[in-house]
Amino acid sequence: MFLRHNIVAIIWSLAILLMCGIPGSSLPDLSIWDMLSLDKFTHAAVFALLCLFCIVGFRKQTDIKILRIHAKRAALLYGVLFGIVTELMQALVFEERTADLYDVLANILGCFVGVLLFRMIYGKDLYYKVAG
Repeated sequence: MFLRHNIVAIIWSLAILLMCGIPGSSLPDLSIWDMLSLDKFTHAAVFALLCLFCIVGFRKQTDIKILRIHAKRAALLYGVLFGIVTELMQALVFEERTADLYDVLANILGCFVGVLLFRMIYGKDLYYKVAG
């Protein structure tokens, strides 16, 4: 049950890892991205979706009760830690990539936005709408 309901979040996490693993020389040189800070917006949007997918999956799964009850906190913790780890991997593991503190902050902000999106979509009675 856990894997079935969290497959979207797992695939999205793997997609983030794949994007982070692209060598820097393979990325297009778009100076306009830096001017408009679209890179940070993209980080925030990607991690907002990750957190949203995690919350929905955690709420729907029935194997781990504490995870279902504390889905928002668990998804937020996962998203924040995953955002930090991906940036560290860019600095230490992936070729031609560097870590950026502002990317980490955008990832964290995106996680909080994901929780807000979940609240906007599902309302206050979250447990019964998603898990029921």
